[in-house]
Amino acid sequence: MDSGLVYAKTPIGDEAVRQSTRVVQRNLRLVLVQIDGKTTVGELGNKIGNQRLVESAIKELEEGGFIVPSAQAAAVWEMDRHVAAHREQVSAISQFSSFGASSVLPDTSLVPHSRSSQFSSFGKPILPAERQPAVLEAPSAEEAPPAFRQPRAGISGSMLLKLALVLVLAVALGLVFFPYDGQKERLAASMTRLLGTPVKVDAFALRLLPKPHWEAAGVRIGDSITVGRLGLASPLSIAFGGVNGVETLMLGDVVATPAQLLSLPLLQGNLPLPALKQIFIENLAVRTDSGLPLGAFNGQLNLAGGVLRDGQLENPERSLQLRLSANGGALDIALEGRGWKPFPSSLLSLDGLQAKATLHADRVDVENIDTIFLGGIMKGRGSLSWASAGLQLDGTANLARFSLRQVAAAFVPKLSAEGEVNGALRLTARGTDWDALWSAIAVTADVEVLRGTMSGVDLGEAARRGAGAAVRAGSTRFDRLTARLDINANRTQFSNLMLDAGLVSASGQGRGAAGGEIDANLVSTVRTSVSTLRTPLKVEGKLPVLTVTAGR
Repeated sequence: MDSGLVYAKTPIGDEAVRQSTRVVQRNLRLVLVQIDGKTTVGELGNKIGNQRLVESAIKELEEGGFIVPSAQAAAVWEMDRHVAAHREQVSAISQFSSFGASSVLPDTSLVPHSRSSQFSSFGKPILPAERQPAVLEAPSAEEAPPAFRQPRAGISGSMLLKLALVLVLAVALGLVFFPYDGQKERLAASMTRLLGTPVKVDAFALRLLPKPHWEAAGVRIGDSITVGRLGLASPLSIAFGGVNGVETLMLGDVVATPAQLLSLPLLQGNLPLPALKQIFIENLAVRTDSGLPLGAFNGQLNLAGGVLRDGQLENPERSLQLRLSANGGALDIALEGRGWKPFPSSLLSLDGLQAKATLHADRVDVENIDTIFLGGIMKGRGSLSWASAGLQLDGTANLARFSLRQVAAAFVPKLSAEGEVNGALRLTARGTDWDALWSAIAVTADVEVLRGTMSGVDLGEAARRGAGAAVRAGSTRFDRLTARLDINANRTQFSNLMLDAGLVSASGQGRGAAGGEIDANLVSTVRTSVSTLRTPLKVEGKLPVLTVTAGR
């Protein structure tokens, strides 16, 4: 094709640009819009960026009668005006009738010989065939102008929307005014059958927030387990499938003893709810038979086939996390803590904690304790049991690299001392509640303090001055100090005390009261190159300042 040719639109092409349904093929319409009687074929190719597409489209458009070379455009437009003038003389009835052929036809000699006026219903041009005289026919009923077509009968979109709104409103009203309270007996009977113990339900209702669910309130299982809120998700599935189709439960404000928890069917492996997958728990309060709180937890349990697979619980402060798994009639627990306070009334908190425990009906046994606090590491084991009389705690532990300054600040605030503490201890405690248990802790420890300093007492100066000398305040530095400590809430007894400070050493025993009073009897030993001098020392007073008196 000559790239210098210039094309112009015919009246049919001009009409096709205004009616997008006449030419719907994208490539043809793209080229047709750009044809203006001035731009050459080559310039169109450069403008669109595809010379082959332009030439192919021009060929189809020309064959369809949409465009002609610009030299012929004036004659085509003039002929169209003659045809239009002739048509105005034809009866309006013959022009617009949609029921048959027109009785008056225009002179066919005035119609362009090209078949450019023939299109498919989708606007794609019909390629020319043999030339034949054009014959005008009245449009059929299917091709009648839109204004004369009969509307189809059907349901409009607005009517469907109204029907949907009415249906939603009816369902909402049904859910609001449904007599849910009458279903509580049915729910109580189902839970009694499933759990094998009497269940009572005070109220039953539908809650829409945070998402629609059934909620039972005031649930009592057996004699002691209480559930303030029991939520059943998927209201429709419950309504049609019953409780056997329940996949999720939500429990809130639960109060139970360890024995009651361990007796639940999901831990015994006989819960007849195979579809149940998760139980979400909010505020589970575990208490002893006497009502003593052991802890409050939130979390979830994961089940498979009606049996506990695993679970995660945490305390409200999220400082202690428990991972659960069933173990016959007991419950295995993996503990992990960050900043957890084992005794609520104490300022002591554990920087880190890892341990494994087994929960029984009357006790919890803890193994592999590995915890960090007071600048050191403690590893050990312990057991906490409960009875009607209260709590009993027993444990053993090994200490490594504890800070004497932090230990003193936590347990003996008036003592100012530095050093690294290592050792082993055994503790026992009995109490009616947690505060009483903390106050009653009894500890027996064999400790070693390395590279330390005790402020408020100067043993070396008193030994240097000799008999009768009294030295108040000061400080004593040492390389190593060992002692046996027996500690309870009222006093601290220390024995087998050995202090080594190079050429000076001391040994003895003593005691300290809860108020900070110290009374100790020591013997200091000073070694020189020619002799060894031993001096009895009496240490007394009240922390933080003590007096050392040298004897004979």
